[in-house]
Amino acid sequence: MNKTTDIVVIGAGIAGTSAAAALADCCKVTVLDQESHPGYHATGRSAATWAPFYGPPIIQQLTALSLPLLATPDAMFSGSAFTSPKGEMMLGLPGDEAEIEKQLALGMQRLTMEDARQLVPLIKQDSVASVLYTDNMLDIDVDSLHQAYIRHLKRCQGNLICNARVNALSKLGDKWQVETEHHTYEADIIINAAGAWADCIAQLAGITPLGVQPKRRTAALVPFIESANMAQWPMVFGVGERFYCTPFGNGLMVSPADETPVEPHDAWPADIDVAGGIDEFQKYIDYDVTRVEHQWAGLRTFTPDGDPAVGFAAEAEGFFWLAGQGGYGIQTSPAMAAICRFLIAEDAPSNHLFPAIDKQVVDLLNPSRFC
Repeated sequence: MNKTTDIVVIGAGIAGTSAAAALADCCKVTVLDQESHPGYHATGRSAATWAPFYGPPIIQQLTALSLPLLATPDAMFSGSAFTSPKGEMMLGLPGDEAEIEKQLALGMQRLTMEDARQLVPLIKQDSVASVLYTDNMLDIDVDSLHQAYIRHLKRCQGNLICNARVNALSKLGDKWQVETEHHTYEADIIINAAGAWADCIAQLAGITPLGVQPKRRTAALVPFIESANMAQWPMVFGVGERFYCTPFGNGLMVSPADETPVEPHDAWPADIDVAGGIDEFQKYIDYDVTRVEHQWAGLRTFTPDGDPAVGFAAEAEGFFWLAGQGGYGIQTSPAMAAICRFLIAEDAPSNHLFPAIDKQVVDLLNPSRFC
């Protein structure tokens, strides 16, 4: 016997759970995930920040819209903020002047080396030619945010089912049939929030893929140098995002900021990328890395033009794309979820937990732009 619901969301990462939470008060929502627990892939491997200057213009707009839920959530959604002060520092080498000027125009401020070393004492003075800083960047507690979306979904009687890989998708009359190993779900609407697997889900449904591309991002954790107060460092970037580092748990996370195109899979780090990231890091920071405590990789998924795709597919009624968040999915999740509600439940009363959305923003993300 089929399990009936209004909406099936495929994927329980930050995209799928935020969309489900935004819709669950007005629709019966079921979230399916192929893994044993939600957020196993990109969401669970992210050291996310709220960064107003990060990404293309539409991402910056979505980031700004998302701040209220992240920093001052309604008490019924969370008892505390998901953000905390962070700060962003950008280090430039000789020859980086053009990019430095671009970042100054966006609002970053120039620091003297003396002031910069008050924040990050190990900057290599003989190598680094320019230092920029902004205190607008915030840390995001990814796990707390993700769990808040799931709690809200369940509070509204929505369901989250793990170990539920979708094996087949078909349309029977005006209903979608979603087959997993154990059950078949019947729904009016499918939200494809499958991350790196979004095109695979589309193909199962007979929908033309968008051409989303998963790209591997690598990270390594190195021990803190306690005398350098590393636990209080801002996020530090090389100009052009040649590397970045940030306090992460009990160590300093270092990444080469790689974007290596790969097929959808359970990502793992390549030794050459870990070594390259540490080598780049050591050009700017006076830290001879002799030990890596942990290393990992995640997949960030991009559409052909780099902007997310959010909206109904033109070729099949009820198939909804929520794909291609790139590396911006955490910091834009409230706004992206609000767009889903705007398009799917437009006649429902507004949900005050999520930001109000302008139709002009919605139109920019329409997946029909790839047709």
